[in-house]
Amino acid sequence: MRALHFVKTADGALWAAQLCRELVGKGVEVHAVLPSLEGRAIPQWRESGAVLHCLEADWPASKPCS
Repeated sequence: MRALHFVKTADGALWAAQLCRELVGKGVEVHAVLPSLEGRAIPQWRESGAVLHCLEADWPASKPCS
């Protein structure tokens, strides 16, 4: 199984890195898309075992398609 996880910050959301670590530990191939590969949470993301990708996808959450 594979999972793709989009994350809006590289500085917080440590719960998401922990979730990905759990999924990887259960044999899931996890890819995480972050806005930067530099930030306070990046060490936790690297330790999670997820494959990390960088994509700046800054759009307003209230109107993502406009």
